[in-house]
Amino acid sequence: MNEILLDGCRVKPLAAYLKALGIFRTLARQRDRAATLCWRDEVAVLSTTLNRDQLIDWFLEEYQPTPITSPWNGGSGYFPNDKSAKKALEQIDSNPGPRFDPYRKTLAECRSALSKLGLTDKPEPKVAKPRLMRVLRGTLTVPEALEWLDAACVMREEDRIEMVPLLGTGGNDGRLDFSSNYAQNLVNLLLCSPKRRAAVKALLRQALFDEPCAGLENTAIGQYAPGSVGGPNTTSGFDGSPNVNPWDFVLALEGSLAFSAAATRRLGDDSQGFSLPFTVDPSMGGHSAIASDEADKARCEMWLPTWGAPITLVELRAVFAEGRAQVGGRQAASGVDFARAVASLGVERGFDGFERYTFLVRNGKSYFASPAGRYRIRPGGDRRAVDLLTELDPWLRNSRRKAESHGGANIRSLFRQFDDAILELCRKSEPSGLLKILRVLGGIQRQLAQMPKLHQRSSPESYVRPIPQLSADWWPEQADTAELRLSMGLRGLKQIRQFVWPIARNEWKDEARDAVWTKGRLSLNLSRLLKRRFLFQPQENGANLTGLALQRWRFRSWTDWAVLPEDIIQFLYEKLDDGLIEEYFLALLLVELPAERQASCNMKEARLLPVDYGKLKVAHGAFDPREDVATEESDWLCPRTVIERLNAGQLDGLNECDRFLIAKGRPPKQRAGLGCLDPPRLAASLAFPISWPFFAELGKTLFPKLKKEENSNVH
Repeated sequence: MNEILLDGCRVKPLAAYLKALGIFRTLARQRDRAATLCWRDEVAVLSTTLNRDQLIDWFLEEYQPTPITSPWNGGSGYFPNDKSAKKALEQIDSNPGPRFDPYRKTLAECRSALSKLGLTDKPEPKVAKPRLMRVLRGTLTVPEALEWLDAACVMREEDRIEMVPLLGTGGNDGRLDFSSNYAQNLVNLLLCSPKRRAAVKALLRQALFDEPCAGLENTAIGQYAPGSVGGPNTTSGFDGSPNVNPWDFVLALEGSLAFSAAATRRLGDDSQGFSLPFTVDPSMGGHSAIASDEADKARCEMWLPTWGAPITLVELRAVFAEGRAQVGGRQAASGVDFARAVASLGVERGFDGFERYTFLVRNGKSYFASPAGRYRIRPGGDRRAVDLLTELDPWLRNSRRKAESHGGANIRSLFRQFDDAILELCRKSEPSGLLKILRVLGGIQRQLAQMPKLHQRSSPESYVRPIPQLSADWWPEQADTAELRLSMGLRGLKQIRQFVWPIARNEWKDEARDAVWTKGRLSLNLSRLLKRRFLFQPQENGANLTGLALQRWRFRSWTDWAVLPEDIIQFLYEKLDDGLIEEYFLALLLVELPAERQASCNMKEARLLPVDYGKLKVAHGAFDPREDVATEESDWLCPRTVIERLNAGQLDGLNECDRFLIAKGRPPKQRAGLGCLDPPRLAASLAFPISWPFFAELGKTLFPKLKKEENSNVH
């Protein structure tokens, strides 16, 4: 066997991928049944008994073109106005060579079917067209002609026709009839004059091996190679003409028939919708330049596989007929679903990756197969992050469509970011990608919380449930930024969710008054949060909390993730991204708190904190700094007026804090003064819980131990 590298057949554009299948399919059926195909570095590799020159000669001299013809379309060559196509079909019909015997037989059978139905013009789509296609299915005797019929469209019950997106709308795209263009290219390539034979051979070598070649033609290639169709900004002038190798179109159309058997098998049941293998509904995510209205007009997505191990044509047809792509125990339905299936190995075995194509409206009303990324299968990769997405599936199935329909442009934009984040996670398979998804989900939850019209259970067509709480497995494994550490600590405050969103037991509670988070600045929201928590009376075991227990409820984090002293310093001096802190915080509100604890950290830098912060934090701490009275019944409870005055910009809030500490037996160092610190921001910083080691270090720095005689005087 000879291994032939088909440099002209790569995974991009779609025409090049289909061209590889076309070469393989025709060779294996007509000349070498033992031929195999695989992909290496995104280039097709053909193994066959022929060498490169013999392969070229076989296509030029022996290859029998598949009888691709579409009598159900206008412009196909069967009706009076189809002049160019009709001329090409007549030339094929009049050629005596054996290579066109199947083609001539199919043309005769198509004309007979049209005559039988009395059709002299393009058939009407609702009645005449389905009737013609049923007659053709019972009339055509050439197997390859039936393959084309099955590849172009599939008959359903009650004379309903399903169009296969890979071949446009029944073998045409707009005014371009694929079968007509195919026939004209065949005449140009295989029925040419002897003088043109050298040019045709050079074109074939360019199509197969990407060898330099002059003489590309001004012919159509449709949706399969957007870069070759010409149009504005495609040349040095204002407008460019198509620059196409006709072999590319012929072989790409031959390759499209590899999907025909799969289409009939998967569409033969009573399921609703379209289910061509590796074909799903389009997703907006993953495209760098696509508007929402363009996504609405998109036909579909195709995820075309590549494989590293050589397979025969029989094996290829079996794999394509199966076309399995499952996610969460169900068949993938969208582009995002398919990406998840690839990342979680929910696809047919043997593939090493997929090239994603989306059929978008471009250049007027024509469709182009736009590449949207390469997704590799990593058998040894970490699939846990992708598998966690199944927790969201029930909510997405029930709520996403309603949220996008009734929530406006902001919600649709957020869901597009959500798709982008999932696709990025699937391509990289990194656990850190979950945090990006959570950030978008937090934004979606925030937007939904501000839209009461979506909270009415009496309107089921627009009612959208809150995003449910996700498992602790979503919790970030590392906190490598100050913004993330601060948000983790803030998330650990008791009952924090009800102070941010009007939600109780996963239902909207618009009448609730505890939710105070708005679209304002972070420091303002944190101040509102503290003020509301001071007014709230929590209970445990049916009894109201008092004293130190109440103080702990207000200020202690129950995650035990350490907020570092340098984090507080950067927040106080406005060196952090407040928007990012808020995004992280809202994201983590969707996640259950983890059970594990983080290792202790070095807290020596607490000595660098401003004195004013230290005094305020000790006064509002979750721990009693008096070693001899650290009990739940301790009366260590700073009044809320300290924070209220600081929020109002009144510096005497610090004086009141000093008086409280002196009264409790902890006279602080002399007040250092605010300097450049903003009083409301200083108050807001108290919302971030700190650990016991951090708190103890503050106490050592700001409250030197009293001598025994002084201590006795104080008490």
